[in-house]
Amino acid sequence: MCVVVGIYSRRALTVVVEGEWATIKKGGNAMTIQISLAIVVSIISLCFSAYFGLRNNKRSDTKDLEERVKSDTRINMKLDNISVAVADVKKEVASMREDIASHNGRLIKLEASVKSAHHRIDFMEKCSGIDTRERSREE
Repeated sequence: MCVVVGIYSRRALTVVVEGEWATIKKGGNAMTIQISLAIVVSIISLCFSAYFGLRNNKRSDTKDLEERVKSDTRINMKLDNISVAVADVKKEVASMREDIASHNGRLIKLEASVKSAHHRIDFMEKCSGIDTRERSREE
C-alpha cells in the first residue's frame, strides 16, 4: 500500500505502509520509521468522519431551512388571507355608513313630514271642534 503524503521541495514524499512498518522515501534517500498501522487508519477514519459529519450537518441545516420556509410560507398565506378579509370588512363598513347616512337624511325628511301632518290634523280638529284628547280618555 502506497500513500502520497505531500510534496517536499519539489519531490514527492511517499509513505509505503507494510504491516506496522512504514518506509518514507524522500527523493532517492530511504528512511525507515515505525508507524503503527492503527494510527494511520485512525487518521484516515478521522478525516472521513469529519467530512461526512460536516456533510450531514449541512444536509440537516438544509432540511431545517426548508421546514422553516414552508411554515413561514403557510403563515404568510394565512396573514394575506386575513388582510384580504379585513379589507373586505372595511369596504362593507364604509358602504353601511353610506346607507346609514342616506337613511338618516330620509328619516329627517320623514319627521318633518309627520310634524307637518300633525299640525294639519290639529288645525282640522280645532276647526271641526273635535277634541281627540277627550275621545282617547273615554276609550
